[in-house]
Amino acid sequence: MPLIEQGDMPVMKSFIDNGVHGILKSTFPPLTCPAWFSFSTGKNPGKLGMYNFYRLERKSYQIKRFDNHDVANENELWDILNSQGYTTGIFNNPVAYPPKPVDGFMISGFLAPSTFSNFTYPKSLKGKLDSVTGGYELDADQGDRFTAKEVIENCHRIMKKRTKAMKFLLEEENKDFMMLVYTGTDRISHQLINKMYSEDESEAAWAKEEIRKFFTALDGEIGELLDTLSGEEYTLFVMSDHGFHRRDKGFYLNQWLINEGYLVLKDPTSILGKIGLTQKGIASLLEKVGLKNFVRGIVPKSIEKRVPIGVIEGKGRSILDLIQTGGIDWSKTRAVALPGGIYLNSVDRPEGIVENENYTALRNEIAEKFKNITDPRDGSDLEVEILFREDIYTGQYVENAPDIQFIIGGYEWGAIRNIPADGRLYDPLKTAHHDDKGIFIVTGQGIKQGKKIENANIIDLTPTILAAYGIKPPSDMDGKVLNEIFVSAPEFHASADDTESASLESDTAGYTPEEEKAIEERLRGLGYVD
Repeated sequence: MPLIEQGDMPVMKSFIDNGVHGILKSTFPPLTCPAWFSFSTGKNPGKLGMYNFYRLERKSYQIKRFDNHDVANENELWDILNSQGYTTGIFNNPVAYPPKPVDGFMISGFLAPSTFSNFTYPKSLKGKLDSVTGGYELDADQGDRFTAKEVIENCHRIMKKRTKAMKFLLEEENKDFMMLVYTGTDRISHQLINKMYSEDESEAAWAKEEIRKFFTALDGEIGELLDTLSGEEYTLFVMSDHGFHRRDKGFYLNQWLINEGYLVLKDPTSILGKIGLTQKGIASLLEKVGLKNFVRGIVPKSIEKRVPIGVIEGKGRSILDLIQTGGIDWSKTRAVALPGGIYLNSVDRPEGIVENENYTALRNEIAEKFKNITDPRDGSDLEVEILFREDIYTGQYVENAPDIQFIIGGYEWGAIRNIPADGRLYDPLKTAHHDDKGIFIVTGQGIKQGKKIENANIIDLTPTILAAYGIKPPSDMDGKVLNEIFVSAPEFHASADDTESASLESDTAGYTPEEEKAIEERLRGLGYVD
């Protein structure tokens, strides 16, 4: 916490001095999804079936991306508080799209496709947010179309709008429980942390100074928010869903699987796939000429479904598009790498060839080989940590997890799943990425002062917040109550075991292809997908 220690963040320092703080261990992988869902449910990803933004569905080759529909039947923190008579206000939860109807309000974060979507509950909040912010924005623009300086400007602009929206919500829509999220810390870190290690000393100094200026400004914004609550008693939890780490080296994982004989490609069977025509590409073209909505209204669904979506594009061929257009020879493929890790082509899939009795031996074989990969640049050894799904998850959806997961070079390397045309195994990466060391600070009513906590986990927060309200957490939660943060051990006056979660509203359908395109471009700009 160098910025806090050197005096650049006095508000955060006051929280630490007058409360409890420590590292908050995230999920694995330490990603927005599953981390925010594990936070809100108090459950590990194995009970939710979420291991990344995407997953290869069991017994199929279907790729699924997660959203709030996937926790529609889960009792999240706000469901439990509502069931006990407490009102809740949730602002800018990154994964909460579509928003759940709650006793209070819920405003979706960056997985909402646009401000034209129904991203607020109640819907009437959209106009109010526009009014108080001068035009509400979902997220800071990023990606190859923007320079680093433009991204920084976007992050500062969005941060100020977030504060305006939060002040309005605290003053006009205040609830018993409020969850307010700034995402600019994530966006600025993706953009600048790699540059802090640049061999160009002037670039490294510039990046460090820009990070200092942003976090100093954020500290001031938080202080401004707290002024809104002056005179009120409250308990304040400060947390992040993950930490951050330099990640500037990329390893082409599917190319390695091809080289080792585990993945075999063939020409796409779809004519449209062969010529590279996808729903995303068509939508982009039609949007440019102003015909997107007209054409979408007259094209039958049966035809639309035959056109590849074009799920992820980037350097080389997209592995997801290859799956969709018949570009993988499953009769010869034993493993494929997708977002989240390596999946084996087991016999329960339509064209699976890995027999149950061979599963463990094959998984161990791939893991051992991958554990010994070398740096493609100079042949030096790479530090690789292998993680099997049953070692890190528990619950009914463990078998939906990737068969092999890993950390390369202590998070400094990222896996690239696209397949390069020239067969190379290495490319530099522009965007920094996450590690599992988030922040945890709690201060205020009933909280000890000046204490450091060890072994806090993101799944502990919901049980601990419920305990602060005197509610005994449900027995199916994996997280524990962090009793050591309280001056006096919480006393329970209610139990959450009988809670029924709020259902999503009937008009919360899935994303259109052009909305999927918008979300995936957003994820790519942040370095979450290739």
